[in-house]
Amino acid sequence: MSSKDLPKINFVLVCDDIREEKNTNKVMLWGLYTQKMFLPSVPAMLPKLAMRLSLDMSKPIVEDIEVLVRRPDKAILGGMKGIKIEVPPEAGGEGNLNLVFSPFPVELAGEYEVVLEHNKKQVSKVAFEVVIRPAVTANCPPNK
Repeated sequence: MSSKDLPKINFVLVCDDIREEKNTNKVMLWGLYTQKMFLPSVPAMLPKLAMRLSLDMSKPIVEDIEVLVRRPDKAILGGMKGIKIEVPPEAGGEGNLNLVFSPFPVELAGEYEVVLEHNKKQVSKVAFEVVIRPAVTANCPPNK
C-alpha cells in the first residue's frame, strides 16, 4: 500500500471521556481540552483520558494501523495495534477513531504526540501540550 493510500490525522480532540449513542449516531465528548492541557503539577494520574482522531481516508478500508502516544521525552506511553479502519461511502473519506486510556499517567510537562503508523513507519502525527499552571483561587468580594 502506498503512503498516499494511508490515512492522515486531520486533528485530535482530547477530552475526559467519549460516549457514542448507536441509535442516533451522536458522539458526546466530556471535558474537552484546548490545544493545551493545564495541570496544577506533574507527575499526575488522570483517571481517564480520551482522544478522538479525525482521519482523512483515501481508501474505505485500511488495516494494520497502529496509534501511539509519545511523551515529551519520546517514550511511548501507550496506544493500540492492529487497528482496522472502515469508512462508509457516505462519510466522504473522513473516518474517526476513539482511544481511551484509563488511567493516563502524566509524568512530564511538554508536547505529547499522537502518532499514526503503518508497518512500523510513521504516517501522520499531531500533538497536544501539557502545561503546569498552579490552581488559581478566586478572590471575590462577599455578596451584599
